[in-house]
Amino acid sequence: MGFFETWHQIYGLSNLNKFFAELYKEYKKGTGPYLNLLDEILKFYMKLAKIYAEVGVKAVFLLEDCSTTHGPMIPPEMYRKIYTTRIKKFVNHAHKLGLRVCFHTDGRMKMSRKEKPWDFMDAIVETGIDGFHGCQADCNNLYELKERYGDKLCLIGGISCVEVAQYAKSPREVYRAVAETFKALKPGGNYIAACDNGLHWGVNVFNCRAIERAVKFYGKY
Repeated sequence: MGFFETWHQIYGLSNLNKFFAELYKEYKKGTGPYLNLLDEILKFYMKLAKIYAEVGVKAVFLLEDCSTTHGPMIPPEMYRKIYTTRIKKFVNHAHKLGLRVCFHTDGRMKMSRKEKPWDFMDAIVETGIDGFHGCQADCNNLYELKERYGDKLCLIGGISCVEVAQYAKSPREVYRAVAETFKALKPGGNYIAACDNGLHWGVNVFNCRAIERAVKFYGKY
């Protein structure tokens, strides 16, 4: 499930420039086929959420890859107008059904500009989501994320699926990385230990087992 990540299904990586061109055009006009599609997706997700709630599902994930290692893909002003409003409607609907909503994106959340560098992340938080998954350690300051949003969101992730799950050279290296992640994100609760993305085909199974052991070792309060 996701709203922003429709760029991947509709345009693909090779045509991403066409997506941004269409998005900007409809952002200025306030209407267009892509925005109409988002409205239809919203209706579908609302129906899907009702089905999930009826069968006992407790939480849903929105897959919203909207940032890169260098920062958000679009300005926060555009994100608020197009996506925040629609995601907020979905989250409100899900909450009425008793569902929690978690949001996933890779990438750097703090922008490089001097004024309101966290404005994009704030636009995500304004949707009312309960959990934020990703917390990509190699391009975010996890201590900053925790300080700014640890009382607003359940932060999920922070353990690199690349540097730790794939390339760590020993269990000791895995333990050190997990301990550092926990030092940043664990204090005060509101944290679920996880890798910052899925366990892709390139991960080392022995590192994954070491992550599991390290989480059990450091994860107690």
